[in-house]
Amino acid sequence: MGTVAILLRQAVGIALSPVAWLLAGLALALVLVWRGRLRGARWLLAGLFAGLLAISLVPLGHPMLAAREAQHPANPVLDQIDGIILLGGAERPAVSARWNRPELNEAADRVIAVATLARRFPGVPVLVTGGHSAPPTPSEAAISAAILRDLGLDPARLILEQRARNTAENARLGLARVQPAPGARWILVTSAGHMPRALAEFRAAGWPAPIPYPVDYRSTGWADATGWHPYRNMGQLHAALHEIVGQLAAHLTD
Repeated sequence: MGTVAILLRQAVGIALSPVAWLLAGLALALVLVWRGRLRGARWLLAGLFAGLLAISLVPLGHPMLAAREAQHPANPVLDQIDGIILLGGAERPAVSARWNRPELNEAADRVIAVATLARRFPGVPVLVTGGHSAPPTPSEAAISAAILRDLGLDPARLILEQRARNTAENARLGLARVQPAPGARWILVTSAGHMPRALAEFRAAGWPAPIPYPVDYRSTGWADATGWHPYRNMGQLHAALHEIVGQLAAHLTD
């Protein structure tokens, strides 16, 4: 994928962030005050406050995220497989470089699930894909691979792809790295909310029927989602919009 397409996806993702909406509204309110349009600034600030209050009280992103997470079954039935794919995104490259130890974020379930699957299916190769960082900062793949080795996974089973900058490149560069045989059964491990987009990208790249293995669920029951949870509500809304826009952008740019 070209750099222009990647920048376009990132720009759209930033534009749809609730925090970006708030900052843009505040900037516009300042412009109105500077130009002496105080009435318009007051109405805009009132609208921003109402919107922020609505996002804080109402879990707007919950149904969107929950719907995406429910598209593929949790704990799928598995028999014979030929390999395991771990998508990057659970790593913290800058923190890992700062403290000289592999560090993970809230999506660490991805790495835990792959370690569990690797024990369940001994001998199968494990593709770890994810780049982003430039030396001396480690790549996403290098961080997860280090943790998997510490958990006892044989390094000979690990296949690292360290150039991918997004999900589409995870699929395309990972395919070139592994070159699976026709009909090979590879398990695809990523966050449940990310799985619909990831599976579409891997199928488009030519992977032979990857098996979705979703982890890192974020949604709860509706009763548990209601209440005063401003940070969680904003995070879920941002995550849902990010995945929806990312999948739409994939259709448009690929």
